[in-house]
Amino acid sequence: MESSGALVRLAKWLGLLTALLISFGTPAAYLHFGYQRVDGEVAGEIRYKAQQLSQLIGGNPEYWQFEDLRIGELIKQSGEGDYTGQSRVFDSAGNQVVQVPAETPDFTWPTLTQRRQLFDYGVPAGDIEITHSLKPLYRQTILVAMGSLVLGFLTFWALRMVPLRLLQSAWNRISYLASHDALTNLPNRVLFIDRLQHALAGSVRGHSLVAVYSLDLDHFKDVNDTLGHAMGDLLLKRVTERVKTCLRQDDTLARLGGDEFAIIQTGLDEPRAASVLAERIISVLSKPFELDGNEAVIGVSIGIAMAAGDDATDSDEILKGADLALYKSKVTGRGNYHFFRDEMDAELRARKAMEADLRKAFNDEELEVHYQPQVSLDAERITAVEALVRWHHPERGDVHPSEFIPVAGMIGLIRPLTEWVLRKACGDALNWAPLKVAVNLSPSLFKQPGLVVMVERVLKETGLPPDRLELEITEDILIDETERTLSVLSRLKKLGVHIAMDDFGTGYSSLSYLRQFPFDKIKIDHSFISEFENNEDAQAIVRAIIGMSRALKMRINAEGVETVEQAELLRAAGCEEVQGFLYGRPMSKNDMEAMLDSPAIDDAAKKEAVPLRA
Repeated sequence: MESSGALVRLAKWLGLLTALLISFGTPAAYLHFGYQRVDGEVAGEIRYKAQQLSQLIGGNPEYWQFEDLRIGELIKQSGEGDYTGQSRVFDSAGNQVVQVPAETPDFTWPTLTQRRQLFDYGVPAGDIEITHSLKPLYRQTILVAMGSLVLGFLTFWALRMVPLRLLQSAWNRISYLASHDALTNLPNRVLFIDRLQHALAGSVRGHSLVAVYSLDLDHFKDVNDTLGHAMGDLLLKRVTERVKTCLRQDDTLARLGGDEFAIIQTGLDEPRAASVLAERIISVLSKPFELDGNEAVIGVSIGIAMAAGDDATDSDEILKGADLALYKSKVTGRGNYHFFRDEMDAELRARKAMEADLRKAFNDEELEVHYQPQVSLDAERITAVEALVRWHHPERGDVHPSEFIPVAGMIGLIRPLTEWVLRKACGDALNWAPLKVAVNLSPSLFKQPGLVVMVERVLKETGLPPDRLELEITEDILIDETERTLSVLSRLKKLGVHIAMDDFGTGYSSLSYLRQFPFDKIKIDHSFISEFENNEDAQAIVRAIIGMSRALKMRINAEGVETVEQAELLRAAGCEEVQGFLYGRPMSKNDMEAMLDSPAIDDAAKKEAVPLRA
């Protein structure tokens, strides 16, 4: 109400200012422009009369001063019409020759006077002076002023009498827009923080728990990219409706921005109640959404932070805790929830440090590309090498790719990193003919434009023949946006490169993907090979994959071969190509070249995991 009172006072002063402008500004403007009009008329009149008199002077150079009657008649004729002033003519000595009219008018009102010199062939011969009364203009201005005063009073009265409820309604609307999300009509971050502060204060008095949930929709960007932003906005509205059905009347649901939501739940007795709500939300949002004839399937990741009544937790701290727990849910597979733990803060600092170190390592070229040989079991020769990025941190030591590759994806480094690895691998392998070089592609690259152009550019700049490049993908690429991904794969294959499916057998739709796209190679996941010697089920699966690959005319590669026994069993099963520690760990370019130049080795050496020669 204080704000609305200020708005009323502002409206009152604006009304007064408007009334004053109308009351005094209008007649002032009328007088100003009227004066300009009269001044222009007088200027035109005196110019015309001076021209006529100059002609008379030129025709009677010695006698015109004595022809007062003729001059008077000339001035009188040219001044016919609304003539409200006086015209006088003076000779070169300054003596008045003629005055029209002869009697001086009533000049008690303000007047406007202009004087102009007369010439006889360029020589000054006298002057003409015209004086006009401004009485008509001032009378009209007084009438305008009277009307303006009445209009100004009415304006002030109208603005002063605007109903307070209209101003209050406008203020309420402004306040609502400032504190709510325009799309979903949910509280925005500002109002959410305010309610959270009140909830925390209430929990101290009531000695109860407050739970804050941070929600992030899974695969929402895919809906925006495939169906458009209009469908994305509709999906956010549908999500809002579903989540509301899970909440109590006292709970607060807010949209913090994009596809991020937050919930405040008060009056809890134990954390178990928060788990129940989280599970319910995950369940309702995992069901398909109908969007104007389109079906969208998403999910949600949730982070939960709890505050007890006796805690000194502020709103920023508990919201930060919920965000940290949300991050944990996202990196552990999405579609789940986690509670905040104190060690998550340390994990966040470590992740931020990892991000900064990784950026520095990439910019300073501290990363390296190592190569692992892929060996033909029949020929006992290296047929290809797989390029693998490695990072030796000056303090952490060797950082495993499973640690820094996800970080690279989060900070937008995966694309430049992939291009760097691709360029380095193609350049190194240029002199290793006829060996192929395999490079892994992240699923996120297929959601960005320009992947095919990047591969084509690198091949052209390095000079590596396309048929010596093999791009490895995982089934994750094909789970989402299958048509788009298959189109990109087809364009890549048209370049002449080979496409291999990595980690085959770990996904859910491997067979359907093999039917849709003709892969050049299938790589059996190492998890099957590690159990191959002693597990009959693993042996059956591997033999089935090998048989299927032969039927589809696709080459087969077994990853993770570490023992001679595994290699012999794979050979007996018909496997064509293997890679693993038995034949060589990932090694630097120099070590790889030394291995390719090394002499033949015997079986005894191979049993000790000594790499094969090329």
